[in-house]
Amino acid sequence: MNNRVLWLLAASVALAGAASGCGDDSFQPAGSTTTTAAPTTTAAPTTTAAPTTTAAPTTTAAPTTTAATTTTAATTTTAATTTTAAPPPEVFEPILTLAPPPSLPGSAGASGSGCLAGSDPLADGAWFGYVDRTANGIVFDLACFYFGPIAYTEGDKDGVEVANDYYVRNFVDLTWSFDVDGTAPVYSIDPTTNPLSFLEIPFADWPATSGGYIVCPSDWCGVWIYLNGGEVTAIVEQYVP
Repeated sequence: MNNRVLWLLAASVALAGAASGCGDDSFQPAGSTTTTAAPTTTAAPTTTAAPTTTAAPTTTAAPTTTAATTTTAATTTTAATTTTAAPPPEVFEPILTLAPPPSLPGSAGASGSGCLAGSDPLADGAWFGYVDRTANGIVFDLACFYFGPIAYTEGDKDGVEVANDYYVRNFVDLTWSFDVDGTAPVYSIDPTTNPLSFLEIPFADWPATSGGYIVCPSDWCGVWIYLNGGEVTAIVEQYVP
């Protein structure tokens, strides 16, 4: 029997044995040691401990800083007091015309300061009246002098027929006494000139030695006195036709 036949027989036997012992773990080739593998022990799944939860760090609230409130006392601003200087007193200067001075505020239409004194002593102004001399001055009788159209209106009120554009009302005896400085100027009507003019003389020499247009001082001597600071600073005779 040749080698090929022997090999085929051996192969057949091996196949037959394999077919009969299929699934039998006890079959082992001759001369071999059966080693039973230790059952594989599946390690219990490792339980991973839950991660330690670290408590969230306690957040300490930042201390509340209360800003110190600085109370600044309100500054009291005192408004500057504006001092308005009192206006200088009005100065009344003589007007050298044959016509009377123009009507001043408060005169109610009369010439000059009018004839409503309104005060005692007589206020500063240009006042018409009649004068008599005293040892050191004059006694002045205040009267109203109206000139122009108003003279006729005022005359009609009193039942007086007016002529020559002027009217004098002197129904009330209002008199004042004044000391007059001897150097105060008096403007006396000079009858020696044409047209008429004024002659300036000091009060101490009044009446003028040459004689005046009217008899002054007398109860019928109509003049304008100019008062400034309560003093007679000038006297002007009034012309009447």
